Amino acid sequence: MLTKIFAKLERFVPEKYRWILNHEGFKRYFANTGWMFGGQGVSLLVSFFVGAWVARYLGPSNYGVLSYAMAFVGLFAFISDLGSGAILNRELVKSPEKRDELMGTVFRLKLIGGSIAMTLVIIASLIVKMSPLIRLLVIVFSVSSILQVMNVIGTYFQARVEAKKNVRVRVVAILLSALLKVAIILSGQGVIYLIIVYLLDVIWQGIGYLITYRLEGLKIKLWHFNQSLAKRIWQSSWPLMLASAAGYIYSRIDQVMSPSFDALLLSAWAREILQ
Repeated sequence: MLTKIFAKLERFVPEKYRWILNHEGFKRYFANTGWMFGGQGVSLLVSFFVGAWVARYLGPSNYGVLSYAMAFVGLFAFISDLGSGAILNRELVKSPEKRDELMGTVFRLKLIGGSIAMTLVIIASLIVKMSPLIRLLVIVFSVSSILQVMNVIGTYFQARVEAKKNVRVRVVAILLSALLKVAIILSGQGVIYLIIVYLLDVIWQGIGYLITYRLEGLKIKLWHFNQSLAKRIWQSSWPLMLASAAGYIYSRIDQVMSPSFDALLLSAWAREILQ
């Protein structure tokens, strides 16, 4: 299919620039970008229509509860990621022969970070004033902090410019989740079932990455942890972790502000107007 596309493009490209279309590197990155673009398009379409249906089904109150729980867990996501994804990508490109060492080390770091993040989420949910339902949703969804460790495999395929494998995994996971959400809506189930589906989305992605990795003839049991490498990765990744935390908090802090704090701001704003 890619050959046919380039054959049609040659008609519109001046002859002196046609060598670019025949360059293997250009073809590879063009196909990779195409898969990424297509996967993002499918994800946006499914998320838009199913998300709108979910929002209408739950109503403002329950949908707000669901969004609050997911945003609350997201505030601690930077701890589970540790900013190591970008570092792993860079190191895999520079030293592909160290694949098992790099992936094993980052996997261990993400596992530790995810465990810490999950623990902090649970502790915070017990300290912060919230309803029993919201607390339950937060605790259930906090498990995703650990389950996202398999994203290291997605980073590996990204470093190898093989977006097709990542896109297939994500699209299948999104479609499965969409079908389950539709089934929950049609059966009249509540918000607890929906938060479980969002958690299953992470699980399916992890399983998809594992299957794809094994189909490539690669084995996870060859991964191994290097303590000195872990220290170097941490030294490089903590600024990225802080930047990620600042960006997420800035964009989502309004979703996790308590009603009492919102009321306090509103009353202060009203007093300012009346004065």
